[in-house]
Amino acid sequence: MSADMGSERPCSPQVVEDGGEEDEEELSGGEEADLRSSMGRGSLLTRRGITLRVLLKDGLVEPGEGVLTIHYLGKNFSGDLLTDGKIRWVETGQTFNSPSAWATHCKRLVNPAKKSGCGWASVRYRGQKLVQYKTTWLHKYQPSADM
Repeated sequence: MSADMGSERPCSPQVVEDGGEEDEEELSGGEEADLRSSMGRGSLLTRRGITLRVLLKDGLVEPGEGVLTIHYLGKNFSGDLLTDGKIRWVETGQTFNSPSAWATHCKRLVNPAKKSGCGWASVRYRGQKLVQYKTTWLHKYQPSADM
């Protein structure tokens, strides 16, 4: 699936850095809340610490072409999941460091007023939201984590 962008000119391939604040908007309830590690329990990861690279390393997702999608305001975007956890947008070849960076970029093309958004809730891996893979990872590797 490619985005139907009409007159948008393709950008040259580049890596887009994650601004770090994209995860702040659209977080809702306990499912998206950061887990807080208590003092002395440094092994407990927060939701923010779980990256695509972690999900790849632990076998919850696999790299592949066109396995990532975003559907936003009637537009569809498709991306490749790379072995290093980065995302390559099929349309232009641009590389993004996080789901939030890619989702924000795509959403701004459709709606320039869009400032940020939670990529983990917007990007789907083989049809399932990435946030669900994060939750699965937490249940598998940190079952005692206080959700």
